[in-house]
Amino acid sequence: MRLFFFAALISALSLLPAAHADQSSVWGKEAVSSWVGKYPSDIPSGGKASLLGQGEVNKTLQQILPPFEQKNWMAYDVESTIKQVDHFLVIDKCMPHNCPSAFATIVIDLNQKRLWVGLFSRDATRTSTRWYGNTDDYSVLPEAIRQEFINRHEGFMSQQVH
Repeated sequence: MRLFFFAALISALSLLPAAHADQSSVWGKEAVSSWVGKYPSDIPSGGKASLLGQGEVNKTLQQILPPFEQKNWMAYDVESTIKQVDHFLVIDKCMPHNCPSAFATIVIDLNQKRLWVGLFSRDATRTSTRWYGNTDDYSVLPEAIRQEFINRHEGFMSQQVH
């Protein structure tokens, strides 16, 4: 009986590296990293979709964003060029004429199938910061990415004080 459980455990453990390897290559690292310096809404020549509209990226966004966030997602149509911080792509978007008060940051891990969306909104009666991720909390992101997100809305506050 012990031999059976030991064999089952070894069998299950042998599947872990294969699952991890599959997860790490799901984005197509070279294809996704080629977006650095381009706009997320660009459709490359011969391509069929923007970066956020591509297969696994789009599927992951739909899985992690709740319906009420998905409903507003298309309104974030002002965007910066995609930048790379370490092994992460960083995409900044905001709502037209309201960037300091309604913006989004999308972070794609180039080494693993990990994606985060940070959203910030402010109106006369409330302020809200929300992070969604498919595997990990946003706290695992590099400090530079987290700090830039914070600076985007702190910059707004400092402009209001002066």
